[in-house]
Amino acid sequence: MILLPFISGTLTVFAYPPFSIPVLPFVGLVPFFYWLGRPRSAKELLLGGLAFAAPYFLGNIYWMFNLVSFTSAGWLGAIGSLLMHGLTFLFFPVAVAVARRTTGVALPLIVPFAWTISENARSFGDLAFPWVTLGYSLTEWPLLIQHADVVGVWGISWWLALVNALIATLILEKGSRVSMRRWGIVLAVVVVVPAVYDAVRWGQVEERLEGAPTVPVAE
Repeated sequence: MILLPFISGTLTVFAYPPFSIPVLPFVGLVPFFYWLGRPRSAKELLLGGLAFAAPYFLGNIYWMFNLVSFTSAGWLGAIGSLLMHGLTFLFFPVAVAVARRTTGVALPLIVPFAWTISENARSFGDLAFPWVTLGYSLTEWPLLIQHADVVGVWGISWWLALVNALIATLILEKGSRVSMRRWGIVLAVVVVVPAVYDAVRWGQVEERLEGAPTVPVAE
């Protein structure tokens, strides 16, 4: 069943501009990660990865077709770029499944790393295009990402992937009170600590802006 990855791929499109629904970067990936938390065959992993990637990349970089619509070669280039991103994304679900199958590591301990590595890999080379980096989804909500001055955009991606993975794990572990309590505490820390830093840093920035000198550039 690949409906859950497709739902996540569609939801997460609305996390980015021009929609920028602030809750979606934190929960939009939960259905996909929940799906990854169950054992999957190689065929299911490939189909699920593509079911997520199709709406995710097409919904976020559809405008590429507008830029190249005046030539057939441009259309081929746009289609090729989308295919490249979709196929390279398959590293993520495969890496998560292999890690969990061989080591039994918990979902939150592998997902953020595999997700960030997958994003980072797409930012290198002649066809590099890091536009759909998860960390950019909160650009219209700067209060939520003040800790980017410490961790950078990759750190924001890692953090958001971790939050989604923790929520998915809480759902997967709903039958175990001990596990739910443990992961619930981790989730609270992962959310609260950056939020406190963001609030403090935001206040410092606002204070500096209020006292900053101004220079007229035109009359």
